[in-house]
Amino acid sequence: MNKILFLGLIASAFLFGCSDDTTTPATTRGDGDGTPTLTVENTQRAFMAYVGASWCPPCGSAGGPGFKEIRKTFSNDELVGLYFAPSGVTAPYVGDGNPAPYISTMSSNVTKSSGTIPYYSINGVNVGGAYTQASSTLSQYRGFIDDKIAESAKLGIAAKQTLTDGTLSCEVAIEAFDEYDGDIYYSVFAVEKSAIGFQKVGGVDEYQYEHNYITRASLIGDGTMDGQELFKSISSGSVSTGTKFSENFSLEFENIQAGDYIFWEYTPENTVIVASIWSKEANGEYTYVNSVIAE
Repeated sequence: MNKILFLGLIASAFLFGCSDDTTTPATTRGDGDGTPTLTVENTQRAFMAYVGASWCPPCGSAGGPGFKEIRKTFSNDELVGLYFAPSGVTAPYVGDGNPAPYISTMSSNVTKSSGTIPYYSINGVNVGGAYTQASSTLSQYRGFIDDKIAESAKLGIAAKQTLTDGTLSCEVAIEAFDEYDGDIYYSVFAVEKSAIGFQKVGGVDEYQYEHNYITRASLIGDGTMDGQELFKSISSGSVSTGTKFSENFSLEFENIQAGDYIFWEYTPENTVIVASIWSKEANGEYTYVNSVIAE
C-alpha cells in the first residue's frame, strides 16, 4: 500500500487520531541437569505489546506517549510492556541487508496484528488504538491489565540474564502452580530499554525521539543472528501441579545495523531479556499465559 494512503487510513482509524524432551528427576524437565537455580514466584503478570512505526505521525504523538504512560504506571512485576514495529524499522539487519530475525513478521503471532497502527495488544488480544491524551489511553486499557494481574497464576516464570559484549544468555524457569492443559511454548526476546532515533510526531520530523523497550531479537533458535525463531515448545498435553521446566537460551551478537531509522547499538547496560509463556491453540493461534523481565 502506498505509504501516504496508509497514513491517511491511520489518521482516520483512531480517536486522535532451550531443550530436549527428556524427563529429569522428579517433575523437572529441561535441557539442564534437572536442578533449576531460579525460584519461580506465584505471580501473574500482564503483557502489553505496543505496535507502531517511526514513520507514523499518530504513533509519535499518541501511540508512543500512551505506551510510556502505561508502562510507568505499573511495576515490572505487574506488567511486561514491549514495543514492536511491523515494518522492520527496529529489526536487526546482517550480511546483505536482509532482516535476519524477521521480528516484524514473527511478532504478529504475539501482537495479534490487524488493522492500522498505532495499536495495543494486551495479554495477546488487539484491544485498540491510541487516544490524544496519554492519560486517556491508560484509562481505556488499564482494566485489561488490572484483570490479568488479579488472576491466580497457573504457570509461573522466572528468568536470569547474563549479558556480555558478544553473547546474550538467559536461564528461564517455569513452575506449574495449578494443573494446566495445553501445548505451551517459550518466547525469549532481547529488548533495548532506550534508543534515540527518528519519529514522526504529528506534522513534525523529530530526530531525537526516545523509543522505549524495543523488541530487537529472539534468543530462540540456533544461537546466531541468522537462525532466530519466535517460539520453542515446552510441553504438550496436560501439566500437573508442581511440574517444573528449565532451559538456557543464548544469542551470539554480531556487529549489525537495525532498520532504517532506529539503530540498535547493543550494550549490556541498555538491554534486558523478556521471557514469556504462550499456549498454542488448535487453530494455530498463540494465547498469552505469563511473562517476566529477567533479573
